[in-house]
Amino acid sequence: MQDVPLLPSLDYEKLKKDLITGNDRLKAFLLQALRWRLTTSHPGEQRDTVLQAYISNDLLDCHSNSQRTVLKLLHSKSEVVRQYMARLINAFASLAEGRVYLSQNPMLLRMLEERLKAEDKDSLTWENVLGALQKFSLRRALQSAMISDGLIFWLVDVLRDSDCLSDYTLEYSVALLMNLCLRFTGKKTCARIANHVLKVLSDLLGHENHEIQPYVNGALYSILAIPSVREEARAMGMEEILRCFIKEGNAEMIRQIEFIIKQLN
Repeated sequence: MQDVPLLPSLDYEKLKKDLITGNDRLKAFLLQALRWRLTTSHPGEQRDTVLQAYISNDLLDCHSNSQRTVLKLLHSKSEVVRQYMARLINAFASLAEGRVYLSQNPMLLRMLEERLKAEDKDSLTWENVLGALQKFSLRRALQSAMISDGLIFWLVDVLRDSDCLSDYTLEYSVALLMNLCLRFTGKKTCARIANHVLKVLSDLLGHENHEIQPYVNGALYSILAIPSVREEARAMGMEEILRCFIKEGNAEMIRQIEFIIKQLN
């Protein structure tokens, strides 16, 4: 097995200066090149070295208190700069060490939530912000912050129009909702809008995109742990709805739905 060469090192001071003061075209090129350097590196030592260099040079200014930071590119007037910034953050968030680094900036989560509410739902910026938040939701402290920021209410509203969403958006929205529902505070939040959540989730059970099924089932099972949600589910005939899907599901789907019916009763 041949050794994978390490990539030549970069002048991070100049890079960061150009990312803050350069024109939009230069910023976009640099953000794209930095992402490619990370995503096209060989998994293992080469990728770890790239990521460690980014983190030790604080590439995204996660430790900076300055008014003008690289992270502020998320609010750029240029759609292309915002998109490439979101894609770079999403690439960082795909790696455990990257998530640790990003979570050290208390402002970043709020910035991402703001972009999620401001961007067009069919834009690549929006998809990448959503992807990063879903990966963030694997970290407990960030889960808590998302729940207290009301992200569950927002996700349920987005999922009401599931036919307007791309497959990527649908899968990441439902996976994020499920992760937030695993927490007790997330379940309690859903209990406040039980009818709305149950209606959205039961509609999603019949969605043609089967990739989302485990997440929908996981979210349903989680929130049915709350007595008031179970009551609401029984009142709207949830068991009959679930039994319809048992008839047409595969073995794994049937097993999951039987667990949900048990939880319901």
